[in-house]
Amino acid sequence: MNVKDRMEDWRTPIFRRLVTLLLSFPFVGSASNAATIELIPAKIPDEPAFIFVTGGITAEDSRRFIEHSSATRKAIVAFNSPGGDLRAGLTIGATIRLRGFATLVDRDAYCASACALAWLGGFHRYMRNGAKIGFHAAYVNSNGFKKETGMGNAVAGAYLNELGIPVEAIEYITKAAPDEIQWLSFRDALILGISVRSLKEKIE
Repeated sequence: MNVKDRMEDWRTPIFRRLVTLLLSFPFVGSASNAATIELIPAKIPDEPAFIFVTGGITAEDSRRFIEHSSATRKAIVAFNSPGGDLRAGLTIGATIRLRGFATLVDRDAYCASACALAWLGGFHRYMRNGAKIGFHAAYVNSNGFKKETGMGNAVAGAYLNELGIPVEAIEYITKAAPDEIQWLSFRDALILGISVRSLKEKIE
């Protein structure tokens, strides 16, 4: 089975509807606080481009990511972000999977919350020793406090299920309280069935 065929396996009607649903929500936020999204085109034919997502992920960043990546056939998306808007993170991750992109968190880079969910969208997921990838339950801000939201966890769970993430791993990803973080290790990924590659492996 070639790469194109494998990509088609993930283009399910449910997954496409999930992207459409996420994009249909009203988006708010300040563009001045948006993440930096930078596309570095490949210098050699058939090599992947790099898309760097840096900084907090705000509501409009999913649309910006789609625009930046729309003409790119093959890419590695490198994250360094504390997270941010849940819907934007899920939409970025779903877009990455639908396009067959790989994802990367490099040494000493930080990718948590919505960023970590977006990273999981990678057709191949890479992390280097020293990378920090963290998860917690979805939440909303209520009078200055973080309040866990069942609806947010449900949408995140549907997304993770479509990625083929095992139930035990979904529980792990959404278990930590909103003000806590569950940091992913290579050992935990192996035990939970989350496919993660070391950066030492060849990037396809």
